[in-house]
Amino acid sequence: MILKAPPRGLYYNFYYALGHLCFYFTDRDAPKPFPRIIACRWQPGKPGR
Repeated sequence: MILKAPPRGLYYNFYYALGHLCFYFTDRDAPKPFPRIIACRWQPGKPGR
């Protein structure tokens, strides 16, 4: 597992670019839901923290 599920909302549209794992996050139950783009430094095959 690379990333645990969020307590609310969902992660989707994952992609890898320039040493970063990028994905979208949306909490549709929030008062004003909107997508966020998240980028985390990551290299395939290396253990996480």
